[in-house]
Amino acid sequence: MVEIEGRLMDVSPGGFRMSHHFASLTAGQVVEFSHIEAKGRARVIWNRIVAERVETGFLVVA
Repeated sequence: MVEIEGRLMDVSPGGFRMSHHFASLTAGQVVEFSHIEAKGRARVIWNRIVAERVETGFLVVA
């Protein structure tokens, strides 16, 4: 199991966006998450490389 630390950028009722350094997340992958607003499971929807960081959009699934 890999633990990814990053910065929570946006939160909505159905998902969130995170900035981090882990470029191996793939669209469709389901992960466990925990942040200040919630915890549970989420599906990776998209990734974007911004300079040396990765931004990932997640859809909460449970």
